[in-house]
Amino acid sequence: MSIAWVFPGQGSQKLGMAEDLLSLPGAKERFDFASNLLERDLLAICSGTCDSKDLVDLNDTRNTQPALFVVESLLVDDLFRQNRNASFVAGHSLGEIVALYAANVFDANTGLSLLKRRSELMANAGGGAMTALIGFDRNKLEDLVGVTDDVVIANDNSSTQVVIS
Repeated sequence: MSIAWVFPGQGSQKLGMAEDLLSLPGAKERFDFASNLLERDLLAICSGTCDSKDLVDLNDTRNTQPALFVVESLLVDDLFRQNRNASFVAGHSLGEIVALYAANVFDANTGLSLLKRRSELMANAGGGAMTALIGFDRNKLEDLVGVTDDVVIANDNSSTQVVIS
């Protein structure tokens, strides 16, 4: 039987998501590296205890993306420590970067550096927004999108969940 690991993207973050991982080998060091790279306390941001007035929101893409990568990469490392392996890896959006890490394409520091830059570019793109919609009438949604300037279905995730931008 083949095993696949699939990694979620932005939107799967939640305050406290790192709490249970802090006892894993290398967790503190990975969060310290990320915090130094980002010049802010990523672990405090994940827990919602950051004192800084600047960039404290976990939902700020400049924090979300590196935070999810740290959490997911620590989980990957733990699976490897348990001698578990996947035949296939995949990811949705940001999860693609984690999948590449899980496939040993690059190390954790490289992944964090990529996500730092990716999140900065996305934050600076400006002029747009995205939101997930769940539980809607598909025909009505398509009609509304069709008559609304500059709005499109960006991700068609399932028959009951899409992202508009």
